Amino acid sequence: MDLMRTYGAMQLIEGGSAWEMSKLEPHVAIRLKQLFPRVPKNSTGPFRFPRDLMHAADLDWFLTRYPLAMTAEDREALDGGRLAFNLQQAEIERILLPNFSPAPFVGLRDGQNVRHYQMQAVELVRRRCSLLLGDEGGLGKTYTAGAFLCAEPCALPAAVVCDPPIMDVLGIKASEARQIVDPHVGVQRTDNDTSNLRKLVERYLEKGKAVARGDLAKTVEATLNEAEQHALFE
Repeated sequence: MDLMRTYGAMQLIEGGSAWEMSKLEPHVAIRLKQLFPRVPKNSTGPFRFPRDLMHAADLDWFLTRYPLAMTAEDREALDGGRLAFNLQQAEIERILLPNFSPAPFVGLRDGQNVRHYQMQAVELVRRRCSLLLGDEGGLGKTYTAGAFLCAEPCALPAAVVCDPPIMDVLGIKASEARQIVDPHVGVQRTDNDTSNLRKLVERYLEKGKAVARGDLAKTVEATLNEAEQHALFE
């Protein structure tokens, strides 16, 4: 039986939360750094990657050119991540089709409607858990965010960070669109200072304990800490 040539090894580490490449041949390590810019250029390995769907697809593609020694269980895990990524991409493409028909939204006041392109954005956030919305002014980015909060009760409590000039307008639009009297949504000036934002988040997390499940509080805390370290709100 012919044995496949391998150029190193890859395995799951840290309880299955990350991938690690080790013992790469020099030319393979050079190619890896070219294709994965986040890998430090001066690193000699081992090389670590988070275990998520995108990395599963990219690493699987890399292994088609440079096979690495893996256990059957790790190979199955990588294949599963790649397949899940492909399914996610297919679902995103389906959402972006002109004939996409999302489920009805609840929580809107009478007379308030969500446009088709706004519903598409909401569904993208649901699938990807994040979205950078670059619509031009006047197309209703505020209503898109409000529609997501209506469609996903688990997204509450939420902290809305905006420039001071639009804070009042944003609050009015949110209250006009939502039927819920107390939506647990806070609108706060940043004034280049994350201390107010931290107090706001803590306040709404305390107020909305029933919906602040899982790792929401930890995620918010980590985000705020990173914002303070890198001055993301300046």
